[in-house]
Amino acid sequence: MTNYYLLSSLEAGAVIVERIVGRIDDAKYDVRTDPERFSFREAVAHISDWEPILFGRLKAALDNPGSTVQGIDEGQRALDMSYAKTDPLAEARRFAELRRETVQWLRDRTADEWRLEVTHTEKGRMSLFDQAVTLLGHDTYHIEHLTQYL
Repeated sequence: MTNYYLLSSLEAGAVIVERIVGRIDDAKYDVRTDPERFSFREAVAHISDWEPILFGRLKAALDNPGSTVQGIDEGQRALDMSYAKTDPLAEARRFAELRRETVQWLRDRTADEWRLEVTHTEKGRMSLFDQAVTLLGHDTYHIEHLTQYL
């Protein structure tokens, strides 16, 4: 894969999240900017918690092309994983570590592997490339939300 901007942007997502978390007063951690969205604390926990889930979906395309990956209820997962009790600094560090592993794994893929697909129960057929782009979009969505706390 030679898409430098995709991979460097995926790396940057974790750097940006760590930078934002380092600048937020902990008094803002449990504030909601929108009643339909996570609090700051929950959003950072969500990003960290989802990295291995999304990585698993990437690996499914390589390990079992054509397989089905399940959608997950994000709100229920937040409750099940106690996002509201997490430490945003620790979660941001965890996310950065996991993201480095994801990006390195993506760097090691061949052009043919980037075309391998899974079927997501909510989003349909997705190639490895489609999933990587979705991962970048997921980062941007949450980074925009986190910047509301600056």
